[in-house]
Amino acid sequence: MSSEKAYITVLGRYLWAMVNCYYAVLREEGYHPDKVYIVAEERVESEVDKGKEAFEILNEQYDISPDVETIIVENVDFISAGERITKTIKDLKEEDSEIALDITPGRKPMITAALVPAIKQGLEHIYYLEIANLNDVAKPYMEIPLGKQNLWDLLEFHREEGNK
Repeated sequence: MSSEKAYITVLGRYLWAMVNCYYAVLREEGYHPDKVYIVAEERVESEVDKGKEAFEILNEQYDISPDVETIIVENVDFISAGERITKTIKDLKEEDSEIALDITPGRKPMITAALVPAIKQGLEHIYYLEIANLNDVAKPYMEIPLGKQNLWDLLEFHREEGNK
């Protein structure tokens, strides 16, 4: 398919949601990116370094070393966020990259800003880590019973439904 893989995630209120979905994608899907982009609003910018540190630990565990880039956008500026995400996706598509978008941790407006360009540009994966019960989930992925978690590739689900 393509030579490089990219992973875009949108940091919201809960750092563990971002970290745990990344872990699930590495473990369950075997999707090991060459580039990672963390999109965050200014209000959660202080959490980005913690997220990058967690990603580094996971990357070491899977013996990968993707470049990790941060994209900080203004709070509640969906137009600007959408433009930045669109540009990132277009640039990656021009490089013939396979692109995965994680929508698990993002707030609805940010996810909307990310989904529109993602769908228009034809991303390969849109991941969502569903957790059945949100009580006591602010902890590492492997400390939450796997039976309570379900990793969805929404595009794969859509492709399967379209074939029925």
